[in-house]
Amino acid sequence: MRIDLDARIRLADGTDAGVLQWAIVDPQTMLVTHFVVASDADGDPDIVVPRDEVDRATVEGDVLVLQVDAAALERFGTEVPVESGRIGVGKGVAVVDATGENAGVADELFYEEHTGVLRGFTVRLGGPLRTLLGGGDCVSVAAHQVERIGESTIYLNVSRDKLPALDPGASFTPNAG
Repeated sequence: MRIDLDARIRLADGTDAGVLQWAIVDPQTMLVTHFVVASDADGDPDIVVPRDEVDRATVEGDVLVLQVDAAALERFGTEVPVESGRIGVGKGVAVVDATGENAGVADELFYEEHTGVLRGFTVRLGGPLRTLLGGGDCVSVAAHQVERIGESTIYLNVSRDKLPALDPGASFTPNAG
């Protein structure tokens, strides 16, 4: 499943519930476990939604549709589960390559819908100023190219120049090698 890391969140009845703030990943198992929804209403707390409550995402990944209505959504907690040291990955999280150089920022996340297994990321190349307004080319990063996921950084085990460029019209296909 392809998810833009700032996707709109839509409920089962078609109403908007906010935007995706974070995808929560267990760095030990590389499983996507939860999503944090930031409400559009000022002062409303973020809501932590288990991955199992996701119905689907649009083909473009810009809308994440949940299986619940507003009443059910309010019953979810506001605290991210802390077991296994789960970490949030959001739009613009720094990506550092194997040489220690800034490779860019996380843009999209891909995971297996039924298992939650992380497949990879789309990374927007460039420094903070270049990527701030959506600039920079995108490359695909397969999960096996991720050394580890830290609190505010994704660390790769390959250098930036080894990452395949994405054809703007193509879909993400992490290579297996």
